[in-house]
Amino acid sequence: MLITLQAQRMISLEDPALYLDSDYATFYGSKTDNFWSDLCRRLVKESELKTEDIVADLGCGTGYATREIMRFSVTKVYAIDPSRAMLDGANGNLDGSVVIGGTIDDLMSSGLQKPTVIISSGVFVVMQDSFDTLRKIYDYLGNNGRYIFTVEDWTTANVDGEPLDYFFERVREYEQRLGIENDDLFVKGSRRYSLEEVRPMVIEAGGKIINAYSVEMSHPAEKRWDYDYELSFVNSDIERLEGRLREEGMSLGTGRILKMGKELDKLRERKRLFEEFKSLYACKKWVVGTQLVFHTVKG
Repeated sequence: MLITLQAQRMISLEDPALYLDSDYATFYGSKTDNFWSDLCRRLVKESELKTEDIVADLGCGTGYATREIMRFSVTKVYAIDPSRAMLDGANGNLDGSVVIGGTIDDLMSSGLQKPTVIISSGVFVVMQDSFDTLRKIYDYLGNNGRYIFTVEDWTTANVDGEPLDYFFERVREYEQRLGIENDDLFVKGSRRYSLEEVRPMVIEAGGKIINAYSVEMSHPAEKRWDYDYELSFVNSDIERLEGRLREEGMSLGTGRILKMGKELDKLRERKRLFEEFKSLYACKKWVVGTQLVFHTVKG
């Protein structure tokens, strides 16, 4: 996938350094209701939490899942993440939880009461050693303790079947033609897991799979269109010049009328380009990737 920020770099979604990046953290936590929060909301709802549960959000990021967990009025919530940038960008999502800056190791050594449920969204692909982390989690959980987690496959990302690389080549062409300065942070995923690969890892690590399935991560491409504000300015300028020509007409003088006419032609051409650019996103499905969801219990 590709995310637009303020610095031109290429970084992998599997690179832990991405989640320490303040620009990415700001982008990721900039809205209270977005694609990522929808995924976390669904995952927490499926977890069927009870008031007596103690829940750990492992790799909480900016707290999308933590916020949803808090709504279930569980006994206690732990929010754990090694990225200070992510924790600082939580915008209140972590309020009421016990925040731990660190990893599963820090939770295990914290002396806190063991969680009955651990939830992780989007963490598996950045684990330094996925199997070792799974083993630690199942060893740490008490009897019947549950671990609910997702594994993301970003390699299927596309816009209506067009690979993102090709789609964004066309996006950049329009940005250049419109004179839009847009420094891009290219965030892409390359590691791919399948249900068949993760299943034996869970079992060998000490877990038992209750349910596992895959789901497409997608949303309308129009949600990624970022230039309505600029287009509105172009429309306002066109309306202003057309209105002045109507009201003042020949009193402006031939030279001034010709000059304003040229300005209008440029603005109308800019409007045409913006609308053509916008049509790239219209009525299309943006596939972010595939999400594998695992509901497991300590074996």
